[in-house]
Amino acid sequence: MHRANRLLRVVAPVVAALLTLCAGRSAWASFHLMKVREAYAGSAAAPNAQYVELQMYSANQTSLGGHGITVFSANGTMIGMFLFPATPLGPRPSQSTVLIATTEAATFFSITPDLTMTAILPRAGGKVCFDAIPVDCVAWGSYSGSAMGVGSPASPTAGLVLGRALSRRLDITPGTTTLEAADDTDQSANDFLLATPAPKNLAGLSGTIPPSTCGNGTVESLEPCDDGNGANTDACLTSCTRASCGDTFVHAGVEDCDDGNHTPNDGCSPTCTTELPDAGVPDASNIDAGPVDAAPDIDSAVATPDGALPGTPVSDTGGCGCRTAGSSTMASNRAVGLVVLLVLAFALIRRRDARRGR
Repeated sequence: MHRANRLLRVVAPVVAALLTLCAGRSAWASFHLMKVREAYAGSAAAPNAQYVELQMYSANQTSLGGHGITVFSANGTMIGMFLFPATPLGPRPSQSTVLIATTEAATFFSITPDLTMTAILPRAGGKVCFDAIPVDCVAWGSYSGSAMGVGSPASPTAGLVLGRALSRRLDITPGTTTLEAADDTDQSANDFLLATPAPKNLAGLSGTIPPSTCGNGTVESLEPCDDGNGANTDACLTSCTRASCGDTFVHAGVEDCDDGNHTPNDGCSPTCTTELPDAGVPDASNIDAGPVDAAPDIDSAVATPDGALPGTPVSDTGGCGCRTAGSSTMASNRAVGLVVLLVLAFALIRRRDARRGR
């Protein structure tokens, strides 16, 4: 009997520890199989309508009490944290989403968030993380903090664009419409793209994008701009989108040209500046890739600003892109003149010597 009691005293703590470990693993397994799906920093009409959306890639990842998202500035400094209360959110199938949004976003998209946040997503550059195991993060814009888990930032030039969401790609692995663990390569620039915002809460309800009327002079819904005019040469196009290099419209006072592509040596550079004619590419093109001539050239059949006829050799000045037409002909004329002078001088010397000999 005593021996049995001693055995019980030894075994009981071990059993209790195992039960605790199993319970801990159950809790651990009910929130960590989830990733950041979207980050949205508002629109011009509603700049504080911000949200972060999480998505499960396994069922019932809803024991979120004490867990949540952390927001970081462009230099990696933590600027905010939003945690779920202890109450479980209930069972949900795989691919379900959890919405963390501002009250302005709830009103703007007519949706009830699962957790409320404040509008602190930094548009120019930043990072947001969900404390899964391991932590899942996305960085964007000018973010320069730790690259661990995020690699290069997504949308490095534009950051979080007003009216657009930074949305995770689902096509990295074969399941092109579902989130899988392998859709995360820890490279934000590869894993996320700018897309139309699509907030969706745990109840499976999707937000509604408000209507807008482009051209009425009022910025509405997701419109970046609306100046109410019919001009495509100013900062706001008639499609209510911001003018940019590559949109095929020349922005007056900003762009020299805009051919709608980013191909060099076609007359309009990838930065929408005019490329100089006839420099450094012998007969292959009459377009210069830059302001400096690379080598002597032959003018093409296209009319040239230097006044030379097609096929006339032109000399390179070695830096400014300037050239002089017919330079080889001028050099030949100089040589002929020099020979004539030498012949005359020789004739005069012989005549003088002949006179002295008499």
